Amino acid sequence: MKRLIPAEKKAPGLCDAGRRREFARELTTEEKFIFDGLMAGIRRTNLLKLDIPVPNGNRIFAKCEFEQLTGSHYDRVYPFLVKILLEGGFTPEKYGLVETSSGNASISFARACNAFGYESWAVLPRSEEISAARIKLTSDEGTHIVHPNPLVDGYGLPGIAKRMLRLIRESRDWKKPLWSPDHSRVHDSIESILSLAQEIADELDSIDFFVGIPGNGTTLYGVGVPLKSAFHGMQVVAVEPYSNPGLFLLMHPEMKNIYMAKGDLPEIAPSPDSIHEYKIRMPGSGCYGLADIFPHIVASVPFVDSIRQIDDKNAEWEKPMHAGKSVNDLLLEAHGFKVGSTSAASLMVALEIAERVHDKTIVMIFYDKLEGRY
Repeated sequence: MKRLIPAEKKAPGLCDAGRRREFARELTTEEKFIFDGLMAGIRRTNLLKLDIPVPNGNRIFAKCEFEQLTGSHYDRVYPFLVKILLEGGFTPEKYGLVETSSGNASISFARACNAFGYESWAVLPRSEEISAARIKLTSDEGTHIVHPNPLVDGYGLPGIAKRMLRLIRESRDWKKPLWSPDHSRVHDSIESILSLAQEIADELDSIDFFVGIPGNGTTLYGVGVPLKSAFHGMQVVAVEPYSNPGLFLLMHPEMKNIYMAKGDLPEIAPSPDSIHEYKIRMPGSGCYGLADIFPHIVASVPFVDSIRQIDDKNAEWEKPMHAGKSVNDLLLEAHGFKVGSTSAASLMVALEIAERVHDKTIVMIFYDKLEGRY
């Protein structure tokens, strides 16, 4: 059995700042009980060998993180982050918690907050940008939903981030100001996600390709890099939408002006006279050309062997892959379910890899199911 270690620390810890350490405390007996209960609810998800037509004797395995209680790998992350905040003195008697999300992280975030007694807020894209189902799943967990104002905050990820910062500033006058776990920019998330990588390593003797989504870098760096260190010769293939080429532009900065000229990169801060609509076609995977603010995407650059850019505007993952069927058609036929656009794009790329190699093992993550979220 290969014992994995977390990828090298490239971001601060959630409570690294000196002034936070001043308020360090031990968890109470009740808080330990709650934390243990949340940890017990983290499932060892199925590593599914896909029973779909895979060419050239190759094998594709998908880690089914949609089997977690809230339907996402973030169930592994937020119990750790909230525990660290409690240990740092950010207790629910003094603070509320706020997080940004495209609709997956916020569900797990709200569940962890509720378990520990925090009042919580989630800043989500507007209803025009993501499905009503994703918004409802978060609100059903009891958190307050806030959306950006496009005329004030802008669209996409920058708009969501600006709205959260405005909300935090507004909360300074509240009885309980807001604090964010900032899951996409702290090393604690990388440590918490190691269990996902370890479960994969426990079941496979060899891995030749790991297909990952850059997103905010958590799984690409937190899962792909430990696996690459453990399985000699494994290649990391990143899958990224054309409209949000964050990792691609880090690796090929000379292309940014070309992207801007073609209009493939949306404006960072649209003005009232120059408003564009932006639909998140691959939720959770868009970095809006701002990857340099995500330390784990930056840290992934030396480990990524290649990037496959996806035409998300035309939903390329819906194209026929075998006998006129899309990857989700093949999944439904073989396993009885369909996956979200991010996972479907990864599977499409895994099948493309299988067309050009022989007798290899390809691993990917099913982040969520299509049903009930889109």
